[in-house]
Amino acid sequence: MVEGDRFGYDYNINSYNLNAWLQNVINLRHWDINYGLKVSYTQFQRDGKMRNGRSPHNSYGKGEIHRFDNGMAKVGVTYKLDGRNNFTFHGSYGTMAPIFDQAYVSPRIKDDVITGLKSGRILSGDVSYSFNYRRVKGSITGFWTNMYDMTERTSFYDDQYSTFMNYVLTGVNRTYKGVEAGIAVKVLPSVTVSAAGTYSRYQYKNRPTGTRSYENGMADDVTQTVYLENYYVGGTPQQAYNLAIDWAAPHNWYFNVNGSWMADAYVSLSPIRHEAMPNLWTICSSEEELNAKIDEITRQEKLNDAFVLNASIGKVVYLNRKLSLNFNLNVNNVLNNRKIQTGGYQQGRFDYTNYTTTKFPNKYYYAQGIKIYFNVGLKF
Repeated sequence: MVEGDRFGYDYNINSYNLNAWLQNVINLRHWDINYGLKVSYTQFQRDGKMRNGRSPHNSYGKGEIHRFDNGMAKVGVTYKLDGRNNFTFHGSYGTMAPIFDQAYVSPRIKDDVITGLKSGRILSGDVSYSFNYRRVKGSITGFWTNMYDMTERTSFYDDQYSTFMNYVLTGVNRTYKGVEAGIAVKVLPSVTVSAAGTYSRYQYKNRPTGTRSYENGMADDVTQTVYLENYYVGGTPQQAYNLAIDWAAPHNWYFNVNGSWMADAYVSLSPIRHEAMPNLWTICSSEEELNAKIDEITRQEKLNDAFVLNASIGKVVYLNRKLSLNFNLNVNNVLNNRKIQTGGYQQGRFDYTNYTTTKFPNKYYYAQGIKIYFNVGLKF
């Protein structure tokens, strides 16, 4: 090498995306109808700026151009029973180009894309009822979304092979379904009590294909089935409930107290713990022990249920008819709860010698403790 040469990883992804929308709305006495169409064109290409010795024939220069034409159709219908009660339906179906960051198996060293790269499909619908009276208003909604042929890519350092590993899932089907509701009641002219909640299930619904790519080049890419069917999509609570009290006090003071409870959140899955492990039986002395070990390895841990209490106080001071000051003090996590797990994941690394889950345990993210914000705003 000489001065000015580049080494390591050096590449660009050139991506272009064009979108066009068409929408129309029809308003009748008892019906509101809207429908629309979206068409899009997506193109991306890897441009390697150096020749990587781990893939000398497929790393330097501009690679293949990948093009996708997609469309999405949607419709919405609202039936206005009267001036206070409405029923609404929304539905959509269409395709979506893969994200270029998830399309390449190992973009830092080569131009290879996942096998059978194609657009994903999304089918979605929801039905809701809403009401609005003088002292009470609210709504309830049932929703369902299915995503087909999606891709997911994770990267991690694999101790067993002493290399950075890229792992791509293809043909992933996920379902998001649930019910959410909210209501607000004026118990006094200046006091409003509101409540909201959701109960949902976000799950994988098939057995996608997983591809490992070893960045040190010591082995060829390996593709096999990943058994994710009926496991939960990690990273978000699937139950959440909130209760709040708002008081518009005299002399332009206002107060808010609200509490939220969140549950049914799960760690994000590591595909390698859901592959077939042909040698697992060698450390087990019976079928019962083998089944117990499989359950241990594939178990998806549930994160802590969490409660958080927030409060705020504010006041508006009018300096004149056109100028006013707004003071606001917010205190989040009043109880200083430091056990709130905002997320977690199974590590990509795994102990293939003893097949234990304790050598590389799950990792977690935690929310901060009490947080205090004070804001001053000037309106003119």
